[in-house]
Amino acid sequence: MHEVPFHTDTFFSMLFSLALVPSLIILGLVMVLSLFSHKIRSKQPFPVTGALLALLAGFLPAALWLTWNSTTSITHYFHQGAPTQFPKWQVYGCGISVVILSALIFIRYVRRRNALTVTSVFTAAGFTVAFAHAASFGVLTQQAVGVALSYIGILLLVLLTNGACLGILALARHRPTP
Repeated sequence: MHEVPFHTDTFFSMLFSLALVPSLIILGLVMVLSLFSHKIRSKQPFPVTGALLALLAGFLPAALWLTWNSTTSITHYFHQGAPTQFPKWQVYGCGISVVILSALIFIRYVRRRNALTVTSVFTAAGFTVAFAHAASFGVLTQQAVGVALSYIGILLLVLLTNGACLGILALARHRPTP
């Protein structure tokens, strides 16, 4: 088995520029805008534990679903990086897992300030960490583009699904009881 080198410098540069910086910009803008909003639902800030759980909600599905396929084991990942071909059910399983875990965390902290944004941004950042790690093996060409697109794609996905959860919760709360 031929070992493929892991590029630590590439991993940290992708992590910094494609996960940390966009997350800080988005969260900074939301926090500044919420200072000027008079219609803040809650004065309670979003807890650090919720943010860390959201980070794990993005990281774990990618780490558990996308480090193996039917022809390679998970140990292959640590020697040669992630496989590049996955069956559709495996990709769907990863996406569904990310959405469900993020929604559960969002529902748990829905009454906190900026819950939708914080949960979604940290979930996307967690997924991007796993994707950047997988992209840091072997020959480096256009992996940064894939990492950036993964951040954008997962962020939009969980923003939409968590926003739908918010709408469903609002409808359920205002529904008259029989």
